[in-house]
Amino acid sequence: MRIKTYLEEKLNLTTENRLLKFAITVLGIALIVNVFVTWGLVVRTRTIIVPPVINTKFELSGAKFSDEYIKMMARYIVAIGLNYTPSSARANFEELLGLYDPTTYEEKKREFYELAEIVETTKVTNIFFIHRMSIDESKKEIEIKGVRKQLANEQRIKEGQETYLIEYSNNNGRFSIVRITQQQESK
Repeated sequence: MRIKTYLEEKLNLTTENRLLKFAITVLGIALIVNVFVTWGLVVRTRTIIVPPVINTKFELSGAKFSDEYIKMMARYIVAIGLNYTPSSARANFEELLGLYDPTTYEEKKREFYELAEIVETTKVTNIFFIHRMSIDESKKEIEIKGVRKQLANEQRIKEGQETYLIEYSNNNGRFSIVRITQQQESK
């Protein structure tokens, strides 16, 4: 880029220099604006998933799960964690372990392997029917009430109302179980 406006070469070079400085400044400002716009889009990005087996859509964003997604995950956790037979217990518990938060994984792995061993040796079958589910998003807890039936060698050994509390976390858009506890029924 050569500017030939003035007769003196020095004035032409000074004008070129000013023009180049202005262009670099404009590019720098545009780059900064681009960074902020891109960051804003990343923060507001959400993923909408509609799998074939689900009849409602649910959303996952950086810090928030939709209620439909949380309910679906709670039903899935109950299906693999509280419904098992001696032949399916170990596989169910392995699958459930994949949902646990990495900080509690080792402890839960030991517990589930011990439980699977007990279920396989005593031939226990467990069935849980969900009656009511409530979500406390501020505490990141899901309360599930229902009826649990336990059978051993096809004989009913236990049946009654039970309540479970699932504490969960959001690890960069990934649903993770922190803890599952059985609540005592108040009489």
